[in-house]
Amino acid sequence: MRSVLCGLVLAGLAVAQAIDSRTEADLAQIRATTWDLLAGQFPQHGTAWWEARARQCERQLTQDPGNHALRVDLAVAYLSLRRFEEARAELQRVQANKPRPEWVLWNLGIVEVKQGRFAEALPFLRAALDECSFLPSTQAAQYFVDLIAWRAGERDRRPAGAELMLRDEPHMAAVVDPLLEMVQDQAELIFYRADLATLPRIREEDIVARTGFVRAWQMAPNDDRIRSRIRSDIEVREVSPLLERARAWVHEFQRVEAEMLRTTPVDEVDFKRVEAELEARGIRRFNPLESEDREDRPPAMITAGLLVLFLLVGGLLLWRRNAAAKAARR
Repeated sequence: MRSVLCGLVLAGLAVAQAIDSRTEADLAQIRATTWDLLAGQFPQHGTAWWEARARQCERQLTQDPGNHALRVDLAVAYLSLRRFEEARAELQRVQANKPRPEWVLWNLGIVEVKQGRFAEALPFLRAALDECSFLPSTQAAQYFVDLIAWRAGERDRRPAGAELMLRDEPHMAAVVDPLLEMVQDQAELIFYRADLATLPRIREEDIVARTGFVRAWQMAPNDDRIRSRIRSDIEVREVSPLLERARAWVHEFQRVEAEMLRTTPVDEVDFKRVEAELEARGIRRFNPLESEDREDRPPAMITAGLLVLFLLVGGLLLWRRNAAAKAARR
């Protein structure tokens, strides 16, 4: 399980912000563009899913009370439902056992982080990272711990590094995003990710950068650095509806997920299945990089338009041929 922790301590936070036996599978099913990540338009389990998950774990633990991994799953469900004391109690029960799943220490730290208890979180997070000595990105892991230390008052300044990581390794955006979100500093990350969107290789996707600036400003309206990157109030009015559409998609995702849970076991209601159901109902993610005209125009209207155009052109050609024939007879 060491390799699972190594990969998920960094990437897994984007979804559950804690690690359980489902995290790896959930992450594997997430597909998202840079704009999706900026706007928050990607699958996220809703309250109904976590409640069903908690009930399932509780039932299974009555049959197998010594299943430590299952107890960690229950703790993560409680954590996602903000039932912090219950989550901590379940994790502490597992912590007392050896061997224990390696993500117990990490999750104990996350319980504290999500309550703003950064000093209390540090020992758990540091111990978890010490046990996982071959992380795929030690830089990002240490950056997260440094952020927590900064929030705990152990550091005078916010740790530098996010901008450099994003510029040198664009794929790190999906890693740094949840780390900053965990320490209540979302605007900083979104500001840097918007910077990333302006790099030459994706400069043609200007809407990505503008979305980043506006969303960051919405989160930190008093940050003059971010406001200065927004060209005008018109830009805010243009981008704000796009962010609303992203939020609406997530709302629909969680609504359909809750609906499916009425007839389907929670184990079978995964990201891929829910999004497939959404698409079957004609509910697709909004993509601002596509033409609005193309997106909003029904296929039937396009077909009718082409038919009218064909008839007009055909009629014109027929009229010219008849006119030419009459002229030749004269």
